Amino acid sequence: MKTVCKSGSLLVVFFVLYAASAGWAGGTWEVRIPASQPNITPIFDFIKDMRHAFEDYSEARMPLQQREAWANRIEEVCKATKPSAADQVELYVHACYECTTKLTSMNMGEKRFEMCQTIVVGCLPYVDAVPVPLAMDLVRQMSYSLDLDSRPLTPQSGAVYRNTFVEYRLRVWRRIVGEIDPTWKEDDPNNRVFLNTSPPGYLMVGIAPDSIKEPEIRQAYEKKLAENSRRLERNSQQITARRNAETWRKRALNEDIVTLYERFPVNNEDWDALKAYLRVYVSDADLRQELYTKCRRVARAAGPD
Repeated sequence: MKTVCKSGSLLVVFFVLYAASAGWAGGTWEVRIPASQPNITPIFDFIKDMRHAFEDYSEARMPLQQREAWANRIEEVCKATKPSAADQVELYVHACYECTTKLTSMNMGEKRFEMCQTIVVGCLPYVDAVPVPLAMDLVRQMSYSLDLDSRPLTPQSGAVYRNTFVEYRLRVWRRIVGEIDPTWKEDDPNNRVFLNTSPPGYLMVGIAPDSIKEPEIRQAYEKKLAENSRRLERNSQQITARRNAETWRKRALNEDIVTLYERFPVNNEDWDALKAYLRVYVSDADLRQELYTKCRRVARAAGPD
């Protein structure tokens, strides 16, 4: 018997199964600590200690003074560590992201958000060099109330910071869209994935190729399994890309960006900058117009189009 996964919920099930089997880490906030990365090992040693300290965290069991001490250590370690090779960038950024998550979720004192912003700003240069899910997580951590120097926004600094805020959200959008293959269709028969499959001429499903004695049948079966795995991976990647695009368009573009045009004054140069960012990072003309129109609508100070 063969079960075909065509679309909808069954395909989502396959996505989950693939994610678990392949070790997919998209969306998880804890970095996978490698066995050895000499140049950035100190940050991982620190994270191990931090995880242990907050394993059974509660504010009642850990006094604020102790939490603030951890916050200071987080800031010091992140500042002191930088990736020295391309293969360390993802690990470093993910480690920093875990640190910012701890800072903001464990109530480590009043300065935790300033510390978080400092760490995020230090990672922004690497946003195009890390996987899209991690880039999304990192950029989401950019503050709505602090500038690039982690100081409270003023009308003047807010207008300047807004350009950076907008640019990085649009940069991530371009990467998300770049992973979408417009020719892929979920209900395409060529994308079908089999939950259970059997070798040619066999009735048993799910048997190991090594257990098949006939070389030709074994090779055909291995080819069939490899193609099934390839389709599964491609389907999962395309479903993820489309979900990322839906999420990012709704929140990071239509809400986050628009909000900053409502909060701080906008002059003609700011509108020109927005148009430039949209031309560079958004290929969809309708979306460009939609975002620009919304920003104009909510802006307190509007210049000519």
